[in-house]
Parts: sequence; C-alpha cells; structure tokens
Amino acid sequence: MPRPYILCHNDKWFVFLGCSLVALCTSKAEALEMQREWIRKSQAINGNEDPYMIPALPDRPTMLLENGNN
Repeated sequence: MPRPYILCHNDKWFVFLGCSLVALCTSKAEALEMQREWIRKSQAINGNEDPYMIPALPDRPTMLLENGNN
C-alpha cells in the first residue's frame, strides 16, 4: 500500500494516499497524526505481511490430453 504524504497550501494541510485526498487538516500536527493513523490502518490490513505476496492456488489434478482429445 502506498505511504500517505502531506502537502500544505494556503495554511491548509492535505493528506493524500496515492492520488486520493484522505484528509484536510488545519494544522501540521493534525496532518501528521492522520498520516500515522493511515499507516497503522495499512499495517493492520496487511497483517505485517508482504502486500505483494500472491496467494497460492489450490492443487488440482493435471488433465492430460491425447491428440487434442480428452
């Protein structure tokens, strides 16, 4: 999961996750707390596992074809 980042513009603090705005804050401290909260949520969802791990498919018997026929 991407790491949330913070931008400041006109005394407003924006917290983004990827391209999505997830919070609009009035102070830097509030924005940092929101960023930490999203990081905690991400870790809880992933269960501290590798987020890019592909689950294994269940084993299936191999189907053999003879001359293109079953």
